[in-house]
Amino acid sequence: MAEPLVHFLLLGMCIFLLNSLFNSSSQRPDSIDIVVDDNDIDRLVTQYKQVWNEEPSPATIKKLIDQYVHSEVMYREALALKLDHNDEIIKRRLKQKYEFLIKDMITTNQVSDEDLQAYYADHSSDFSTEKSYSFYQFYFSPDKRINPLSDASEFIQSHRLTSKSVIPNLPPADLSHLKQDYTQLSIQQIRQEFGLDFADAFQDINAASWYGPISSGFGIHVLYIVDVQLSRIEDFDQVKDQVLDAFEKDLIQQYNETIYKSVLDNYSIDITLDKWANLNQ
Repeated sequence: MAEPLVHFLLLGMCIFLLNSLFNSSSQRPDSIDIVVDDNDIDRLVTQYKQVWNEEPSPATIKKLIDQYVHSEVMYREALALKLDHNDEIIKRRLKQKYEFLIKDMITTNQVSDEDLQAYYADHSSDFSTEKSYSFYQFYFSPDKRINPLSDASEFIQSHRLTSKSVIPNLPPADLSHLKQDYTQLSIQQIRQEFGLDFADAFQDINAASWYGPISSGFGIHVLYIVDVQLSRIEDFDQVKDQVLDAFEKDLIQQYNETIYKSVLDNYSIDITLDKWANLNQ
């Protein structure tokens, strides 16, 4: 792991431990005391404005407070009855909130260009462009032709010496819902558009020329490749935002793993298996 990540990880751990220390005696969620302060009112007003796009009146604010108190009482009564026990939705939501907390702790720290450049240097291959193709396709329908493969072969032979400037003006072989020209499609995009077999035919295409016939789930195609853009590593300045996103994603993952390992010893894990006993072998 790059050294800047280690530094940020250690900083985050310190923040987490200090937060746990100073908040260990904070109000329990099942306390009988319900306190509504200015921060709560500000939050209720902000939420109201986001929904209704207007300032709430004093009477509305009082209703919001009543609703908040009602919700808080019902929430605490539900906890007292242990209604949250083994509720997968609640577990997922709390896990999500915990992960959001970790993310906020990390992303609020300012990341320097030096840290990002160091990360970019270690992961530069992650910021490369995909190989892409610009091409015309001429479609030969098996529903409209007796032998579309033979017709496609004759088509490509008759046009193999055709000037590139003439290609855009060639009429489509058969009309279909498919476009005739495509610009800078990656292999993945070609696969989505035409299917796996069709995309596989592009793996060895590296230059502008005629290619085919090529089969797809739609029928038979003849291609004229206009341009091939080879994969290349982008300059740091071009992908700085992507580098920052990747840096923070890696940092969050490493931080979560570190926290998990640090608290795991606090638990006794007993996995008792009968039907699935072979999993222990």
